Amino acid sequence: MMPDDALTAYVHEHSELALRGLLCIERAGEGELEQELTVETVHETRTSLRRLRATLRTFPESFAQLARDPARTDRDLRFVARTLSELRDTDVLAQDLLAQIEALPASLVLGPVREDLADALASRRRTAVAHVAARHDSARWRGAVDQLRSWQQDPPRLVGRAPLRLLEGVRDEVRGRLRAAHGAPHALHSARKAAKRWRYAAELLLPVAPGAAADYDAATTVHVQLGQLQDAVVATGFLLEHAHAGGRRGHNAFTTGLLHQRAQQRIQDITAQAPQLL
Repeated sequence: MMPDDALTAYVHEHSELALRGLLCIERAGEGELEQELTVETVHETRTSLRRLRATLRTFPESFAQLARDPARTDRDLRFVARTLSELRDTDVLAQDLLAQIEALPASLVLGPVREDLADALASRRRTAVAHVAARHDSARWRGAVDQLRSWQQDPPRLVGRAPLRLLEGVRDEVRGRLRAAHGAPHALHSARKAAKRWRYAAELLLPVAPGAAADYDAATTVHVQLGQLQDAVVATGFLLEHAHAGGRRGHNAFTTGLLHQRAQQRIQDITAQAPQLL
């Protein structure tokens, strides 16, 4: 396999995966959407959309044959990914927070905290599903679906820069953003986005460039660490909102506060380590 074949295969694969998820959403009948939007479907669809956006941005010359404006294509794909983002965040929150409660000693679980959180997360998920239902027939959503169909049938081929030299440039961008962030979570989120582009570019090249493996491993480390930071930031916001809601019969804020403290500690630990990630 040559590098241009690798790009073709990568775009074809993730166009097919993303399209499968979006068409599943479009075909869902009234009252079926929440059931169709499983944790796995949402995760797989968003991840493939992110890979395609990263590829479009990292290898822009290869998408020059696009009939539409590449910037518009990126906006359409981003629109769909963002439409699914609250749903994905809620699924991650549910998995993480409910697992933490299960792992706590019984003496630290005061009141019906698990039931409270499960109810709040279920309500948040229903709101996120309604958000998807309201947007999946929009012009941007349809534009994204049309582009995915086009790439599935006629994916691009790699042209332009030497692939491994390109990885060096993306790695340097990540290193620069990490240093410039000075531990600020918002700035580190920007570094995480760059790390994702680096990781996906290396992943694409793994079948044809063994030297990409080191880049893939390093990018994965940064991506995972900063992903945990972002998850902790989302958790603190949700837990604060949940605590402020109050008023639930038998509710005790102690365990919720403990979970919030743990999330804050993760934020502090990861931001302190961030400059040394590369």
